[in-house]
Amino acid sequence: MMTIEQPTKPISEQENRNTAGKPKSMHVGFLKIDFVIRTLQKIGVDKIFDEAFTIEGKEPDIPYGISGMILIANIICSPLPLYRIADMFQKGLFEYDLKGTLGIDIMFEQLNDDRFGNFLDRMQTVGCRKIFAEIMTNALMEFEVKLQNINYDTTTKTMWGTYEYLENTDQSSLHITYGYNKQKRKDKKQIVVGLGVSGGFVVDAKVLSGNKDDKTYNYENVKDFVEITEKADGNLYYIADSAAGNTTFFEEAQNKGVLYITRLPDNYKLTISQFEKLLDEWKEAETIKIYNISGEERIYRILEGTGEHDGVLLKTCVYFNHGMMKQKYQTIEKRTQKEKKSLSNKISKITKNPFFESEADAKKVGDDFVKTHEKKLKSHDVTYQVEEIKTPARGKKAKDPSKQKYTTKFRLDFTFEEKENLLELQYQLLMTECMFMLVSNDLSIDGEKMITEYKTQSSVEVKFRQLKNDYHPNSLYVKKPERVEALMYLSLIGLQVCSLIEHVVRGGLKDDAAFIRVSGNKKEFSPTFVQILNLLESGGRVLYWENGVEVRSLSKELTEDQLKILKYMGISVDEIIGIIN
Repeated sequence: MMTIEQPTKPISEQENRNTAGKPKSMHVGFLKIDFVIRTLQKIGVDKIFDEAFTIEGKEPDIPYGISGMILIANIICSPLPLYRIADMFQKGLFEYDLKGTLGIDIMFEQLNDDRFGNFLDRMQTVGCRKIFAEIMTNALMEFEVKLQNINYDTTTKTMWGTYEYLENTDQSSLHITYGYNKQKRKDKKQIVVGLGVSGGFVVDAKVLSGNKDDKTYNYENVKDFVEITEKADGNLYYIADSAAGNTTFFEEAQNKGVLYITRLPDNYKLTISQFEKLLDEWKEAETIKIYNISGEERIYRILEGTGEHDGVLLKTCVYFNHGMMKQKYQTIEKRTQKEKKSLSNKISKITKNPFFESEADAKKVGDDFVKTHEKKLKSHDVTYQVEEIKTPARGKKAKDPSKQKYTTKFRLDFTFEEKENLLELQYQLLMTECMFMLVSNDLSIDGEKMITEYKTQSSVEVKFRQLKNDYHPNSLYVKKPERVEALMYLSLIGLQVCSLIEHVVRGGLKDDAAFIRVSGNKKEFSPTFVQILNLLESGGRVLYWENGVEVRSLSKELTEDQLKILKYMGISVDEIIGIIN
Protein backbone atom coordinates (compact mmCIF):
# COMPACT_ATOMS: atom_id res chain seq x y z
CA MET A 1 0.00 0.00 0.00
CA MET A 2 1.33 3.45 -0.92
CA THR A 3 2.27 5.75 1.98
CA ILE A 4 2.17 9.53 1.97
CA GLU A 5 4.97 11.55 3.49
CA GLN A 6 4.15 14.56 5.64
CA PRO A 7 6.90 16.92 4.45
CA THR A 8 6.60 19.77 6.90
CA LYS A 9 6.90 19.45 10.66
CA PRO A 10 3.70 20.59 12.38
CA ILE A 11 4.01 23.79 14.36
CA SER A 12 2.18 24.61 17.55
CA GLU A 13 0.27 27.86 18.16
CA GLN A 14 2.82 28.87 20.81
CA GLU A 15 5.73 28.24 18.43
CA ASN A 16 3.90 30.33 15.85
CA ARG A 17 3.66 33.24 18.28
CA ASN A 18 7.28 32.91 19.39
CA THR A 19 8.62 32.66 15.84
CA ALA A 20 6.43 35.20 14.11
CA GLY A 21 5.99 37.72 16.88
CA LYS A 22 2.47 38.44 15.62
CA PRO A 23 0.88 35.60 13.67
CA LYS A 24 -0.94 36.69 10.52
CA SER A 25 -3.51 33.91 10.76
CA MET A 26 -4.16 30.68 12.56
CA HIS A 27 -5.69 28.00 10.32
CA VAL A 28 -6.82 25.24 12.67
CA GLY A 29 -9.74 22.84 12.29
CA PHE A 30 -10.44 23.72 8.65
CA LEU A 31 -9.13 20.52 7.09
CA LYS A 32 -12.54 19.50 5.74
CA ILE A 33 -12.92 22.80 3.85
CA ASP A 34 -9.48 22.36 2.27
CA PHE A 35 -10.38 18.79 1.36
CA VAL A 36 -13.66 19.75 -0.31
CA ILE A 37 -12.15 22.67 -2.25
CA ARG A 38 -9.19 20.57 -3.42
CA THR A 39 -11.65 17.92 -4.61
CA LEU A 40 -13.62 20.58 -6.51
CA GLN A 41 -10.40 21.78 -8.10
CA LYS A 42 -9.48 18.26 -9.20
CA ILE A 43 -12.87 17.96 -10.91
CA GLY A 44 -12.28 21.36 -12.55
CA VAL A 45 -15.30 23.07 -11.02
CA ASP A 46 -13.50 26.44 -10.85
CA LYS A 47 -12.55 26.30 -14.54
CA ILE A 48 -16.09 25.33 -15.57
CA PHE A 49 -17.57 28.35 -13.77
CA ASP A 50 -14.87 30.71 -15.07
CA GLU A 51 -15.31 29.65 -18.69
CA ALA A 52 -19.12 29.74 -18.54
CA PHE A 53 -19.59 32.94 -16.51
CA THR A 54 -16.76 35.32 -17.33
CA ILE A 55 -17.37 38.04 -19.91
CA GLU A 56 -14.19 39.42 -21.49
CA GLY A 57 -13.42 42.88 -20.17
CA LYS A 58 -15.78 42.43 -17.19
CA GLU A 59 -13.72 40.08 -15.02
CA PRO A 60 -14.83 40.18 -11.35
CA ASP A 61 -12.41 40.98 -8.51
CA ILE A 62 -12.96 37.42 -7.24
CA PRO A 63 -13.11 34.89 -10.12
CA TYR A 64 -16.46 33.18 -10.59
CA GLY A 65 -14.75 29.81 -10.17
CA ILE A 66 -13.63 30.71 -6.66
CA SER A 67 -17.06 32.10 -5.74
CA GLY A 68 -18.66 28.89 -6.99
CA MET A 69 -16.32 26.67 -4.99
CA ILE A 70 -16.96 28.74 -1.84
CA LEU A 71 -20.71 28.34 -2.30
CA ILE A 72 -20.47 24.57 -2.82
CA ALA A 73 -18.04 24.14 0.09
CA ASN A 74 -20.49 26.06 2.29
CA ILE A 75 -23.33 23.76 1.22
CA ILE A 76 -21.32 20.62 1.99
CA CYS A 77 -19.44 21.64 5.13
CA SER A 78 -21.70 23.98 7.10
CA PRO A 79 -24.73 25.27 5.15
CA LEU A 80 -25.23 28.93 5.98
CA PRO A 81 -27.42 31.54 4.25
CA LEU A 82 -25.72 33.74 1.64
CA TYR A 83 -25.26 36.69 4.01
CA ARG A 84 -23.39 34.53 6.54
CA ILE A 85 -21.04 32.54 4.32
CA ALA A 86 -18.02 34.49 5.64
CA ASP A 87 -18.74 32.97 9.07
CA MET A 88 -17.73 29.56 7.69
CA PHE A 89 -14.13 30.80 7.53
CA GLN A 90 -13.93 32.03 11.11
CA LYS A 91 -13.84 29.85 14.20
CA GLY A 92 -13.32 31.67 17.48
CA LEU A 93 -9.93 33.39 17.36
CA PHE A 94 -8.92 31.47 14.25
CA GLU A 95 -9.40 32.54 10.66
CA TYR A 96 -9.28 30.55 7.47
CA ASP A 97 -6.22 31.07 5.28
CA LEU A 98 -8.10 31.79 2.03
CA LYS A 99 -4.97 32.63 0.07
CA GLY A 100 -3.31 29.36 0.99
CA THR A 101 -6.14 27.37 -0.61
CA LEU A 102 -7.53 29.67 -3.31
CA GLY A 103 -4.33 31.48 -4.37
CA ILE A 104 -5.57 35.06 -4.04
CA ASP A 105 -6.04 37.54 -1.22
CA ILE A 106 -9.72 37.78 -0.24
CA MET A 107 -11.16 39.91 2.55
CA PHE A 108 -14.00 38.35 4.51
CA GLU A 109 -16.20 41.40 3.87
CA GLN A 110 -16.00 40.61 0.16
CA LEU A 111 -17.92 37.40 0.81
CA ASN A 112 -21.35 39.01 1.00
CA ASP A 113 -24.85 38.15 -0.16
CA ASP A 114 -24.74 40.65 -3.05
CA ARG A 115 -21.81 38.82 -4.63
CA PHE A 116 -23.35 35.38 -4.21
CA GLY A 117 -26.80 36.59 -5.27
CA ASN A 118 -25.30 37.91 -8.51
CA PHE A 119 -23.51 34.58 -8.93
CA LEU A 120 -26.85 32.75 -8.71
CA ASP A 121 -28.35 35.11 -11.30
CA ARG A 122 -25.44 34.45 -13.64
CA MET A 123 -25.74 30.69 -13.15
CA GLN A 124 -29.42 30.75 -14.01
CA THR A 125 -28.69 32.77 -17.16
CA VAL A 126 -25.93 30.41 -18.32
CA GLY A 127 -27.99 27.28 -17.59
CA CYS A 128 -28.00 25.36 -14.33
CA ARG A 129 -28.34 21.89 -15.86
CA LYS A 130 -25.57 22.68 -18.34
CA ILE A 131 -23.19 23.42 -15.45
CA PHE A 132 -24.31 20.32 -13.54
CA ALA A 133 -23.77 18.09 -16.60
CA GLU A 134 -20.26 19.46 -17.26
CA ILE A 135 -19.22 18.88 -13.65
CA MET A 136 -20.66 15.35 -13.77
CA THR A 137 -18.73 14.56 -16.97
CA ASN A 138 -15.47 15.90 -15.52
CA ALA A 139 -15.94 13.90 -12.32
CA LEU A 140 -16.50 10.67 -14.27
CA MET A 141 -13.36 11.24 -16.32
CA GLU A 142 -11.08 12.48 -13.53
CA PHE A 143 -11.86 9.58 -11.18
CA GLU A 144 -12.52 6.98 -13.89
CA VAL A 145 -15.99 6.20 -12.57
CA LYS A 146 -17.67 3.56 -14.72
CA LEU A 147 -21.34 4.18 -15.41
CA GLN A 148 -23.75 1.49 -14.26
CA ASN A 149 -27.53 1.22 -14.59
CA ILE A 150 -29.23 4.46 -13.56
CA ASN A 151 -31.96 4.62 -10.91
CA TYR A 152 -34.43 7.50 -11.15
CA ASP A 153 -36.90 8.96 -8.68
CA THR A 154 -38.25 12.29 -7.40
CA THR A 155 -38.85 13.99 -4.09
CA THR A 156 -40.43 17.28 -3.07
CA LYS A 157 -39.00 20.22 -1.18
CA THR A 158 -41.55 22.22 0.77
CA MET A 159 -41.18 25.99 0.35
CA TRP A 160 -42.20 28.40 3.10
CA GLY A 161 -41.62 31.89 1.72
CA THR A 162 -43.21 34.32 -0.71
CA TYR A 163 -41.44 34.48 -4.04
CA GLU A 164 -41.12 37.33 -6.52
CA TYR A 165 -42.33 36.65 -10.05
CA LEU A 166 -41.56 39.41 -12.53
CA GLU A 167 -43.78 39.87 -15.57
CA ASN A 168 -42.43 40.27 -19.11
CA THR A 169 -38.87 39.32 -18.12
CA ASP A 170 -36.59 36.41 -18.85
CA GLN A 171 -36.63 34.36 -15.70
CA SER A 172 -36.62 30.81 -14.48
CA SER A 173 -39.30 28.50 -15.80
CA LEU A 174 -39.46 27.08 -12.28
CA HIS A 175 -42.90 27.49 -10.71
CA ILE A 176 -43.06 27.23 -6.94
CA THR A 177 -46.60 25.99 -6.59
CA TYR A 178 -48.89 23.34 -5.13
CA GLY A 179 -48.62 19.69 -6.11
CA TYR A 180 -48.49 16.19 -4.66
CA ASN A 181 -46.36 16.77 -1.57
CA LYS A 182 -44.40 13.72 -0.42
CA GLN A 183 -43.95 15.31 3.03
CA LYS A 184 -47.78 15.43 3.39
CA ARG A 185 -47.80 19.25 3.48
CA LYS A 186 -50.74 19.95 1.18
CA ASP A 187 -50.98 23.48 2.60
CA LYS A 188 -47.52 24.49 1.33
CA LYS A 189 -46.09 25.23 -2.09
CA GLN A 190 -43.18 23.14 -3.28
CA ILE A 191 -40.61 22.32 -5.91
CA VAL A 192 -39.78 18.85 -7.23
CA VAL A 193 -36.25 17.41 -7.35
CA GLY A 194 -35.43 14.49 -9.62
CA LEU A 195 -32.27 12.39 -9.25
CA GLY A 196 -30.50 9.79 -11.35
CA VAL A 197 -28.05 7.62 -9.39
CA SER A 198 -25.57 5.16 -10.89
CA GLY A 199 -23.76 2.86 -8.48
CA GLY A 200 -24.27 5.36 -5.65
CA PHE A 201 -22.95 8.30 -7.74
CA VAL A 202 -25.35 11.11 -8.70
CA VAL A 203 -25.17 11.42 -12.50
CA ASP A 204 -28.35 13.36 -13.22
CA ALA A 205 -30.46 15.91 -11.38
CA LYS A 206 -33.33 18.24 -12.16
CA VAL A 207 -35.07 21.01 -10.28
CA LEU A 208 -38.68 21.06 -11.45
CA SER A 209 -41.88 23.01 -10.87
CA GLY A 210 -43.96 21.95 -7.89
CA ASN A 211 -46.76 20.49 -10.03
CA LYS A 212 -44.54 18.22 -12.15
CA ASP A 213 -45.83 14.66 -11.85
CA ASP A 214 -43.62 11.56 -11.80
CA LYS A 215 -45.08 10.08 -15.00
CA THR A 216 -44.18 13.18 -17.02
CA TYR A 217 -40.76 13.32 -15.35
CA ASN A 218 -39.91 9.76 -16.42
CA TYR A 219 -41.23 10.30 -19.95
CA GLU A 220 -39.10 13.44 -20.43
CA ASN A 221 -36.09 11.75 -18.81
CA VAL A 222 -35.68 9.16 -21.55
CA LYS A 223 -33.91 11.65 -23.81
CA ASP A 224 -31.51 12.69 -21.03
CA PHE A 225 -30.76 9.03 -20.25
CA VAL A 226 -29.70 8.50 -23.86
CA GLU A 227 -27.33 11.49 -23.72
CA ILE A 228 -25.75 10.42 -20.42
CA THR A 229 -25.19 6.79 -21.44
CA GLU A 230 -24.23 7.23 -25.11
CA LYS A 231 -20.53 6.66 -24.36
CA ALA A 232 -21.04 3.95 -21.72
CA ASP A 233 -19.82 0.40 -22.22
CA GLY A 234 -22.62 -2.07 -22.93
CA ASN A 235 -26.36 -1.62 -22.54
CA LEU A 236 -27.51 0.11 -19.37
CA TYR A 237 -30.99 -0.03 -17.87
CA TYR A 238 -33.27 2.86 -16.93
CA ILE A 239 -34.64 1.80 -13.53
CA ALA A 240 -37.61 3.51 -11.90
CA ASP A 241 -40.60 2.81 -9.67
CA SER A 242 -44.19 2.32 -10.82
CA ALA A 243 -44.43 5.93 -12.04
CA ALA A 244 -42.64 4.67 -15.16
CA GLY A 245 -44.98 1.69 -15.48
CA ASN A 246 -47.25 3.15 -18.17
CA THR A 247 -47.73 2.95 -21.93
CA THR A 248 -46.46 6.48 -22.64
CA PHE A 249 -43.11 5.72 -21.04
CA PHE A 250 -42.88 2.27 -22.63
CA GLU A 251 -43.41 3.67 -26.12
CA GLU A 252 -40.96 6.56 -25.66
CA ALA A 253 -38.28 4.19 -24.33
CA GLN A 254 -38.86 1.82 -27.25
CA ASN A 255 -38.57 4.69 -29.75
CA LYS A 256 -35.28 5.84 -28.21
CA GLY A 257 -33.86 2.31 -27.89
CA VAL A 258 -33.73 2.48 -24.08
CA LEU A 259 -33.85 -0.67 -21.96
CA TYR A 260 -35.74 -0.36 -18.70
CA ILE A 261 -36.77 -2.20 -15.56
CA THR A 262 -39.77 -0.86 -13.69
CA ARG A 263 -42.62 -1.92 -11.50
CA LEU A 264 -46.11 -2.30 -12.93
CA PRO A 265 -48.91 -0.89 -10.71
CA ASP A 266 -50.92 -3.48 -8.77
CA ASN A 267 -54.27 -2.54 -10.34
CA TYR A 268 -53.26 -3.29 -13.95
CA LYS A 269 -54.89 -6.33 -15.55
CA LEU A 270 -51.52 -7.86 -16.42
CA THR A 271 -50.36 -7.51 -12.81
CA ILE A 272 -53.55 -9.01 -11.36
CA SER A 273 -53.42 -11.99 -13.73
CA GLN A 274 -49.76 -12.68 -12.89
CA PHE A 275 -50.45 -12.42 -9.15
CA GLU A 276 -53.22 -14.99 -9.50
CA LYS A 277 -50.97 -17.22 -11.58
CA LEU A 278 -48.24 -17.18 -8.92
CA LEU A 279 -50.78 -18.18 -6.26
CA ASP A 280 -52.12 -20.98 -8.49
CA GLU A 281 -48.61 -22.27 -9.23
CA TRP A 282 -47.21 -21.58 -5.76
CA LYS A 283 -45.65 -25.00 -5.23
CA GLU A 284 -44.00 -25.02 -8.65
CA ALA A 285 -42.68 -21.44 -8.39
CA GLU A 286 -38.91 -20.97 -8.09
CA THR A 287 -37.36 -19.80 -4.81
CA ILE A 288 -34.22 -17.66 -5.00
CA LYS A 289 -31.87 -15.90 -2.57
CA ILE A 290 -30.59 -12.40 -3.28
CA TYR A 291 -28.30 -10.19 -1.21
CA ASN A 292 -29.33 -6.54 -0.93
CA ILE A 293 -26.94 -3.55 -1.01
CA SER A 294 -26.36 -3.99 2.74
CA GLY A 295 -25.26 -7.59 2.22
CA GLU A 296 -28.37 -9.06 3.87
CA GLU A 297 -29.92 -12.23 2.44
CA ARG A 298 -33.46 -11.99 1.11
CA ILE A 299 -35.67 -14.91 -0.01
CA TYR A 300 -38.09 -14.51 -2.92
CA ARG A 301 -40.54 -16.81 -4.66
CA ILE A 302 -40.73 -15.79 -8.31
CA LEU A 303 -42.70 -16.46 -11.47
CA GLU A 304 -41.31 -15.35 -14.83
CA GLY A 305 -43.15 -14.93 -18.09
CA THR A 306 -44.14 -12.52 -20.85
CA GLY A 307 -47.28 -10.50 -21.35
CA GLU A 308 -48.77 -7.53 -23.14
CA HIS A 309 -49.81 -4.21 -21.70
CA ASP A 310 -51.70 -2.00 -24.15
CA GLY A 311 -50.04 -3.81 -27.04
CA VAL A 312 -46.50 -3.54 -25.60
CA LEU A 313 -44.79 -6.93 -25.17
CA LEU A 314 -42.99 -7.16 -21.82
CA LYS A 315 -40.84 -9.58 -19.87
CA THR A 316 -42.59 -10.10 -16.53
CA CYS A 317 -41.38 -11.23 -13.13
CA VAL A 318 -43.71 -11.49 -10.16
CA TYR A 319 -41.89 -11.96 -6.87
CA PHE A 320 -43.12 -12.68 -3.37
CA ASN A 321 -41.00 -11.14 -0.61
CA HIS A 322 -41.06 -13.48 2.42
CA GLY A 323 -39.23 -10.92 4.55
CA MET A 324 -42.11 -8.45 4.33
CA MET A 325 -44.83 -10.70 5.74
CA LYS A 326 -44.53 -9.58 9.37
CA GLN A 327 -44.42 -5.91 8.44
CA LYS A 328 -47.36 -6.20 6.03
CA TYR A 329 -49.43 -8.19 8.56
CA GLN A 330 -48.93 -5.45 11.14
CA THR A 331 -49.93 -2.87 8.53
CA ILE A 332 -53.13 -4.79 7.69
CA GLU A 333 -54.00 -5.05 11.40
CA LYS A 334 -53.49 -1.31 11.83
CA ARG A 335 -55.77 -0.65 8.86
CA THR A 336 -58.47 -2.84 10.41
CA GLN A 337 -58.30 -0.95 13.71
CA LYS A 338 -58.21 2.38 11.91
CA GLU A 339 -61.30 1.43 9.89
CA LYS A 340 -63.11 0.42 13.08
CA LYS A 341 -62.32 3.72 14.77
CA SER A 342 -63.27 5.74 11.70
CA LEU A 343 -66.57 3.89 11.34
CA SER A 344 -67.40 4.42 15.00
CA ASN A 345 -66.73 8.17 14.69
CA LYS A 346 -68.89 8.48 11.58
CA ILE A 347 -71.79 6.66 13.24
CA SER A 348 -71.50 8.89 16.30
CA LYS A 349 -71.62 11.93 14.06
CA ILE A 350 -74.66 10.80 12.06
CA THR A 351 -76.59 9.86 15.21
CA LYS A 352 -75.76 13.10 17.03
CA ASN A 353 -79.36 14.27 16.44
CA PRO A 354 -80.94 10.90 17.24
CA PHE A 355 -84.63 11.34 16.36
CA PHE A 356 -86.45 11.42 13.02
CA GLU A 357 -90.04 12.53 12.47
CA SER A 358 -90.88 9.60 10.18
CA GLU A 359 -89.70 6.06 9.62
CA ALA A 360 -89.08 6.87 5.94
CA ASP A 361 -86.66 9.67 6.86
CA ALA A 362 -84.73 7.38 9.19
CA LYS A 363 -84.52 4.61 6.58
CA LYS A 364 -83.29 7.01 3.93
CA VAL A 365 -80.40 8.19 6.13
CA GLY A 366 -79.57 4.60 7.13
CA ASP A 367 -79.69 3.30 3.53
CA ASP A 368 -77.52 6.16 2.27
CA PHE A 369 -74.92 5.55 4.98
CA VAL A 370 -74.70 1.79 4.31
CA LYS A 371 -74.62 2.29 0.52
CA THR A 372 -71.83 4.87 0.81
CA HIS A 373 -69.62 2.73 3.02
CA GLU A 374 -70.28 -0.92 2.14
CA LYS A 375 -67.87 -0.91 -0.83
CA LYS A 376 -65.21 1.06 1.01
CA LEU A 377 -65.17 -1.14 4.10
CA LYS A 378 -62.55 -3.89 3.82
CA SER A 379 -62.84 -5.49 7.25
CA HIS A 380 -66.31 -4.71 8.61
CA ASP A 381 -69.99 -5.05 7.77
CA VAL A 382 -72.41 -2.36 8.92
CA THR A 383 -76.20 -2.73 9.39
CA TYR A 384 -78.93 -0.71 11.02
CA GLN A 385 -82.41 -0.94 12.50
CA VAL A 386 -85.08 1.71 12.87
CA GLU A 387 -86.38 1.86 16.40
CA GLU A 388 -89.75 3.40 17.18
CA ILE A 389 -89.76 5.65 20.27
CA LYS A 390 -93.00 6.81 21.93
CA THR A 391 -92.97 9.59 24.48
CA PRO A 392 -95.92 11.27 26.30
CA ALA A 393 -97.26 14.28 24.43
CA ARG A 394 -96.78 17.72 25.89
CA GLY A 395 -99.25 18.86 28.45
CA LYS A 396 -100.80 17.47 31.59
CA LYS A 397 -100.53 13.76 32.02
CA ALA A 398 -103.89 11.99 31.65
CA LYS A 399 -105.23 10.28 34.74
CA ASP A 400 -106.63 7.49 32.59
CA PRO A 401 -103.69 5.74 30.84
CA SER A 402 -105.97 4.71 28.00
CA LYS A 403 -106.56 8.37 27.18
CA GLN A 404 -102.89 9.38 27.30
CA LYS A 405 -101.59 10.83 24.02
CA TYR A 406 -98.14 9.97 22.73
CA THR A 407 -95.64 11.43 20.26
CA THR A 408 -93.95 8.90 18.01
CA LYS A 409 -90.36 9.42 16.73
CA PHE A 410 -87.81 7.15 15.13
CA ARG A 411 -84.17 6.45 15.93
CA LEU A 412 -81.36 4.72 13.99
CA ASP A 413 -79.48 1.94 15.71
CA PHE A 414 -76.28 1.06 13.81
CA THR A 415 -74.22 -2.05 14.45
CA PHE A 416 -70.96 -3.10 12.80
CA GLU A 417 -68.79 -6.15 13.19
CA GLU A 418 -65.84 -7.83 11.53
CA LYS A 419 -66.62 -9.71 8.34
CA GLU A 420 -67.22 -13.42 8.81
CA ASN A 421 -64.42 -14.29 6.41
CA LEU A 422 -62.05 -11.59 7.70
CA LEU A 423 -59.16 -14.00 8.33
CA GLU A 424 -59.44 -15.36 4.80
CA LEU A 425 -59.58 -11.84 3.37
CA GLN A 426 -56.58 -10.74 5.43
CA TYR A 427 -54.60 -13.76 4.27
CA GLN A 428 -55.37 -13.01 0.60
CA LEU A 429 -54.47 -9.36 1.14
CA LEU A 430 -51.25 -10.31 2.91
CA MET A 431 -50.20 -12.53 0.01
CA THR A 432 -50.88 -9.90 -2.64
CA GLU A 433 -49.28 -7.08 -0.65
CA CYS A 434 -46.06 -9.07 -0.44
CA MET A 435 -46.10 -9.49 -4.24
CA PHE A 436 -44.56 -7.11 -6.74
CA MET A 437 -44.66 -7.08 -10.52
CA LEU A 438 -41.52 -6.09 -12.43
CA VAL A 439 -41.44 -5.62 -16.20
CA SER A 440 -38.76 -4.95 -18.79
CA ASN A 441 -38.59 -4.53 -22.56
CA ASP A 442 -35.49 -6.74 -22.52
CA LEU A 443 -37.17 -10.08 -23.20
CA SER A 444 -33.93 -11.99 -22.59
CA ILE A 445 -33.33 -10.77 -19.03
CA ASP A 446 -33.95 -13.31 -16.25
CA GLY A 447 -36.10 -12.67 -13.20
CA GLU A 448 -33.28 -12.83 -10.69
CA LYS A 449 -31.40 -10.05 -12.47
CA MET A 450 -34.55 -7.95 -12.71
CA ILE A 451 -35.05 -8.15 -8.95
CA THR A 452 -31.36 -7.56 -8.18
CA GLU A 453 -31.23 -4.45 -10.34
CA TYR A 454 -34.57 -3.08 -9.17
CA LYS A 455 -33.51 -3.41 -5.54
CA THR A 456 -30.78 -0.81 -6.19
CA GLN A 457 -33.63 1.74 -6.36
CA SER A 458 -33.06 2.33 -2.66
CA SER A 459 -29.82 4.15 -3.56
CA VAL A 460 -31.90 7.12 -4.75
CA GLU A 461 -33.73 7.26 -1.42
CA VAL A 462 -30.38 7.35 0.35
CA LYS A 463 -29.37 10.40 -1.71
CA PHE A 464 -32.68 12.11 -0.97
CA ARG A 465 -32.04 11.65 2.76
CA GLN A 466 -28.56 13.13 2.34
CA LEU A 467 -30.01 16.04 0.37
CA LYS A 468 -32.32 16.85 3.28
CA ASN A 469 -29.83 16.43 6.13
CA ASP A 470 -27.67 19.02 7.88
CA TYR A 471 -25.02 18.97 5.17
CA HIS A 472 -27.36 20.66 2.71
CA PRO A 473 -29.47 23.81 3.12
CA ASN A 474 -33.02 23.47 4.36
CA SER A 475 -33.61 27.23 4.51
CA LEU A 476 -32.72 28.87 1.18
CA TYR A 477 -33.22 32.53 2.19
CA VAL A 478 -33.72 33.72 -1.39
CA LYS A 479 -36.91 35.21 -2.83
CA LYS A 480 -36.50 35.01 -6.59
CA PRO A 481 -37.51 31.70 -8.21
CA GLU A 482 -34.46 31.85 -10.50
CA ARG A 483 -32.18 32.09 -7.47
CA VAL A 484 -34.05 29.24 -5.79
CA GLU A 485 -33.40 27.13 -8.89
CA ALA A 486 -29.70 28.06 -9.06
CA LEU A 487 -29.13 27.48 -5.34
CA MET A 488 -30.88 24.11 -5.51
CA TYR A 489 -28.65 23.09 -8.42
CA LEU A 490 -25.59 24.11 -6.39
CA SER A 491 -26.93 21.93 -3.60
CA LEU A 492 -27.30 19.07 -6.10
CA ILE A 493 -23.73 19.64 -7.30
CA GLY A 494 -22.72 19.42 -3.63
CA LEU A 495 -24.64 16.16 -3.34
CA GLN A 496 -22.91 14.93 -6.49
CA VAL A 497 -19.48 15.71 -5.02
CA CYS A 498 -20.42 14.01 -1.73
CA SER A 499 -21.51 10.89 -3.61
CA LEU A 500 -18.29 10.96 -5.66
CA ILE A 501 -16.10 11.15 -2.55
CA GLU A 502 -18.08 8.33 -0.93
CA HIS A 503 -17.83 6.22 -4.11
CA VAL A 504 -14.09 6.75 -4.59
CA VAL A 505 -13.11 6.23 -0.93
CA ARG A 506 -15.20 3.06 -0.68
CA GLY A 507 -13.62 1.76 -3.88
CA GLY A 508 -10.12 2.51 -2.58
CA LEU A 509 -10.76 0.77 0.73
CA LYS A 510 -12.17 -2.24 -1.08
CA ASP A 511 -9.16 -2.49 -3.40
CA ASP A 512 -6.76 -2.27 -0.45
CA ALA A 513 -8.88 -4.54 1.78
CA ALA A 514 -8.60 -1.68 4.28
CA PHE A 515 -10.86 0.25 6.66
CA ILE A 516 -11.06 3.52 8.50
CA ARG A 517 -12.04 4.03 12.11
CA VAL A 518 -15.18 6.08 12.64
CA SER A 519 -17.06 7.23 15.74
CA GLY A 520 -16.61 4.85 18.67
CA ASN A 521 -13.36 3.54 17.15
CA LYS A 522 -15.45 1.25 14.95
CA LYS A 523 -13.88 -0.28 11.86
CA GLU A 524 -15.75 0.84 8.76
CA PHE A 525 -15.03 -0.78 5.38
CA SER A 526 -17.74 1.15 3.50
CA PRO A 527 -18.04 4.58 5.16
CA THR A 528 -20.71 7.13 4.36
CA PHE A 529 -19.75 10.62 3.26
CA VAL A 530 -20.78 11.99 6.67
CA GLN A 531 -18.38 9.58 8.38
CA ILE A 532 -15.62 10.59 5.98
CA LEU A 533 -16.20 14.31 6.59
CA ASN A 534 -16.31 13.81 10.37
CA LEU A 535 -12.81 12.33 10.22
CA LEU A 536 -11.64 15.59 8.67
CA GLU A 537 -13.07 17.82 11.41
CA SER A 538 -9.73 18.14 13.19
CA GLY A 539 -6.47 19.32 11.68
CA GLY A 540 -5.43 21.92 9.19
CA ARG A 541 -2.54 24.29 8.84
CA VAL A 542 -1.02 27.34 10.49
CA LEU A 543 0.25 30.43 8.71
CA TYR A 544 3.04 32.49 10.24
CA TRP A 545 5.79 34.94 9.31
CA GLU A 546 9.46 33.96 9.20
CA ASN A 547 11.97 36.61 8.19
CA GLY A 548 9.21 38.56 6.50
CA VAL A 549 8.04 35.55 4.49
CA GLU A 550 4.73 33.68 4.79
CA VAL A 551 5.27 30.10 5.93
CA ARG A 552 2.59 27.41 6.10
CA SER A 553 2.72 24.20 8.07
CA LEU A 554 0.40 21.48 9.34
CA SER A 555 -1.06 22.34 12.73
CA LYS A 556 -0.60 18.69 13.69
CA GLU A 557 0.24 15.45 11.95
CA LEU A 558 -2.55 13.94 9.91
CA THR A 559 -3.93 10.65 11.14
CA GLU A 560 -3.57 7.40 9.24
CA ASP A 561 -7.26 7.51 8.29
CA GLN A 562 -7.02 11.09 7.06
CA LEU A 563 -4.03 10.15 4.90
CA LYS A 564 -5.98 7.24 3.41
CA ILE A 565 -8.83 9.53 2.42
CA LEU A 566 -6.45 12.03 0.81
CA LYS A 567 -4.66 9.26 -1.05
CA TYR A 568 -7.84 7.83 -2.56
CA MET A 569 -8.96 11.29 -3.70
CA GLY A 570 -5.52 12.04 -5.17
CA ILE A 571 -4.87 15.00 -2.85
CA SER A 572 -1.31 15.48 -1.58
CA VAL A 573 -0.36 16.73 1.85
CA ASP A 574 1.36 19.67 0.13
CA GLU A 575 -2.00 20.73 -1.27
CA ILE A 576 -3.45 20.72 2.25
CA ILE A 577 -0.52 22.78 3.54
CA GLY A 578 -1.17 25.45 0.89
CA ILE A 579 0.23 27.02 -2.23
CA ILE A 580 3.10 28.85 -0.50
CA ASN A 581 5.79 27.18 1.58
